[in-house]
Amino acid sequence: MQIDARLRFQLKGKHSLFRNLEPSDISREYLKSLRQAGTYLSNTGPEITRHQQSEYLRAILRSENDTIFGLFVEKRLIGTVGCQNISRSSEATLGLLIFPETIRNKGYGSTAIWCACRLLNADRGVYSFRAGVSADNFASKRLFHRSGFRETKHIENENKVVYRALISDVTQPSQVESPKIERFHD
Repeated sequence: MQIDARLRFQLKGKHSLFRNLEPSDISREYLKSLRQAGTYLSNTGPEITRHQQSEYLRAILRSENDTIFGLFVEKRLIGTVGCQNISRSSEATLGLLIFPETIRNKGYGSTAIWCACRLLNADRGVYSFRAGVSADNFASKRLFHRSGFRETKHIENENKVVYRALISDVTQPSQVESPKIERFHD
């Protein structure tokens, strides 16, 4: 799904952008992170190639219900948020990947979650969000909780915890300054 808007802002004083991820954005660092996160991502594996991920992104951009956003800081892609099951004026499921690992726990994850919720709300009217997190992924569980999500279900047979939030629960991170939504078509 192509979102007809992007979000510009300052993040810790650096020019930042949150927008649909495009096949031309795929970097070695991004592919390496996908390979490392394979246990949490269903569409990747240890041998994923640039061509395979480009085709996957093209299919997502043609989809009616899914998209992938990129978080860019100083023009460098540092993370993605996959959004599935997007329904106009209702809800979406979020999945997060911040890379490289050396920049995790520095506020980029909460920024990416807030940006995805804000942009989906502004462009598609989505107001309810959920995330499925592996029960043993304590960092992601803390991140979604700090971002305003609340645990609503524990699925024992899948070792997964489901988090939910309304747009009003998701607070703007303090390190985000001067956010501005830019629309492509009005």
